[in-house]
Amino acid sequence: MKLVLSVIVVSFVCTAVFGAAGPTILVSPSDPTISIGGTVTLRATRVVVTGHGKVVDSGRDKTITWSSSDPNVATVNADGTVTGVAAGTAVINAHIRQAPFDAATQVTVKATSFFVYAPNEVSSDVSGYSNLGGALASLPGFPLATGLNPITLAADPAGKFAYVADIATSLIYGFEINSGTGALSPVPGSPFAAGSEPFAELVDPSGTHLYVANIASNDISIFQIGADGSLAEIPGSPFAAGNSFIGDAIAMDQTGKFFYKANFSDSTVSAYTVDAGGSLSTIAGSPYSVAAAPASLAVDPLNRFVFVTSLGTEAISTFQMDSSTGALTPSSVLALAPNTGAFGIVVDPTGRFAYVANEGSSNVTGYSIHCSTGALHSLAGSPFAGVQFPLSITMDNTGSFVYLPNPTLNSISGFAVDSGTGALTPVPGSPFSAGNTPFSVTVVPRGQ
Repeated sequence: MKLVLSVIVVSFVCTAVFGAAGPTILVSPSDPTISIGGTVTLRATRVVVTGHGKVVDSGRDKTITWSSSDPNVATVNADGTVTGVAAGTAVINAHIRQAPFDAATQVTVKATSFFVYAPNEVSSDVSGYSNLGGALASLPGFPLATGLNPITLAADPAGKFAYVADIATSLIYGFEINSGTGALSPVPGSPFAAGSEPFAELVDPSGTHLYVANIASNDISIFQIGADGSLAEIPGSPFAAGNSFIGDAIAMDQTGKFFYKANFSDSTVSAYTVDAGGSLSTIAGSPYSVAAAPASLAVDPLNRFVFVTSLGTEAISTFQMDSSTGALTPSSVLALAPNTGAFGIVVDPTGRFAYVANEGSSNVTGYSIHCSTGALHSLAGSPFAGVQFPLSITMDNTGSFVYLPNPTLNSISGFAVDSGTGALTPVPGSPFSAGNTPFSVTVVPRGQ
């Protein structure tokens, strides 16, 4: 397997690199972890250390030969793309002609274990899937009849409980998730009354509270989650809020201390602190102005940035986040092409990549995230095809796969994420059949 490299200057953005003087081979990323079916593209460069830093050696022959110590665990092709085959570790070796020695990196392949659920608004049911290498297979007993117009599903981080919002009846259907089969069984007291037209939902990182944005009553219902998955509305709920209209309009930081809501009609983002009982208190300076008609938002997992998609001005706004107070400071606005229709947005667990579901242009845009400013830059190969009119996007908790609904095709599209480049590749068999008009998709880790 061979690849000829061009001579380039090696630059390291947001990463400290140390190495001995003299010629050496650098393989990056170093010791990556991927999922079965996941990929990572490795780069190998022969470099020399000068007084001005590291530059690519000017040796004539830059041909690389890649090899895997165990192709049964991970394979590598001619361009350095490694694919996980089975759980385990494999050493990927890079040899460059004229280099004094080879270099290698160890790739760890982990089995991803999760279920995928998709509420189908028109067929009044929920589709459920198991996964193998990112590909989806329908679970026994699904689709499961649920309410009248189920629109979103939220699950606790442990994968024990799932909650489905029915926008037509203003009810929340609660389910216990069978960790072995993925089957959903109603929790005691289900369904539970919410505000008018519940839409966006999330469960906090501790798994103790469910938050629901009600788009007709313009408020937020907050429920405490019992040990059996039952819901009890907390004192003071619902809390008044701006107009969210549609989209993934609420988000919470990884610590569970800060809560954010995009207000579609007001063109603002509201920010709140969260107390131990789940109650919300407005942060000083909130709400913050944002590009017109915000539809969705996402918090960087490293608590550095908040990203907001806007339909009215076709833009993505980046705010810098104060990790101690939750306050937001405008950082940049990325203008999008007309009729892009950026809806859902998700950030990978490393905080390096962001992905946006574009309903207008029927594709997915991938971005790298600048570690200091949060500025977004399109990934090579982006936008990625393979979806139609997606209104939301979700990612598994390892950052290996993303899924989007195709509401007009009654299907779910899945993509593998290259952990090195961020590029998306359709998983085998994508798209996967769903019910009538799947509006959203949720990945739920398999509980223990």
